[in-house]
Amino acid sequence: MPKTKISEYSTTNSQNTDIQSINIDEGCAPSGINNAIRELMVHLKNFQTGASSDPLTVAGGLVSSGGATANTMTVTGILTASGGTILSSTNTISGAAIISGNINSSGTANTFSGGVVHSGTNTFSSSVIISGNVNSSGTNTFSGSQVISGNINSSGTTNTFSGANVLSGTNTLSGATTISGNATLSGTTNTISGAAIISGNINSSGTNTFSGSQVISGNINATGTTNTFSGDVLFTSTGAVKMPVGTQAQRPGTPAAGMVRFNDDTDVLEVYTGSTWTALGSGGGGGITTGKAIAMAIVFGG
Repeated sequence: MPKTKISEYSTTNSQNTDIQSINIDEGCAPSGINNAIRELMVHLKNFQTGASSDPLTVAGGLVSSGGATANTMTVTGILTASGGTILSSTNTISGAAIISGNINSSGTANTFSGGVVHSGTNTFSSSVIISGNVNSSGTNTFSGSQVISGNINSSGTTNTFSGANVLSGTNTLSGATTISGNATLSGTTNTISGAAIISGNINSSGTNTFSGSQVISGNINATGTTNTFSGDVLFTSTGAVKMPVGTQAQRPGTPAAGMVRFNDDTDVLEVYTGSTWTALGSGGGGGITTGKAIAMAIVFGG
């Protein structure tokens, strides 16, 4: 079978007896060597331009200081790209990836299983599976379904997650963050210190700190130890906020002023005033007025 492109070459030298049907076997004509070298140069050029449609597989480190464009890229070593990188098909990067340029990917699926550093502008419009860390100082747009099991440290201007998002590592988003899909935060600690607009549901089993202004129009299902909102929180849904439910014996051992819970023994919402638990809406007798009760319930901090 004639070898018409580089991917058809053999790693066994005795199997390489022709180039584009030009005989280079033992005893071939001298003119065949000249013609074969010329044809080899054509194969190399077709590989360089992509005309041969040969895939590029890098098992060691890949360093790209210019622009990189790939339909299918598989890198099992280290990828370092300081120019613009365009990944337009299915991309698998299982080594450490350092990309200081832009990433624009419209491919079917992108998989990053090593440590990933993206310092440019990153756009992922397909499904992304990242099992390593993402450290990004650029602007990031994730519009497909995201499964990120490593840590996310993003100090970029804007972070947009519009697909179904599973973030199971330790995540720090200090830029403006927009999550229009559902967000599952199962990591130990998640910090969103920028202004966040979350229009989907938040399902969290970790400890979360939201210190910027938050607009959350979906549901929050938080089973973690502590969820802290130190900025303004706006709930735009027409549903309800579910408070902790427990008996009097299950009240916090060291309560703080402004804590609100539903007393399962008395069937009322109660607030801790700093010295005692008082039913919301009660007045007089050391109780708390309705207006103040509602304000404390909304602020969650007194």
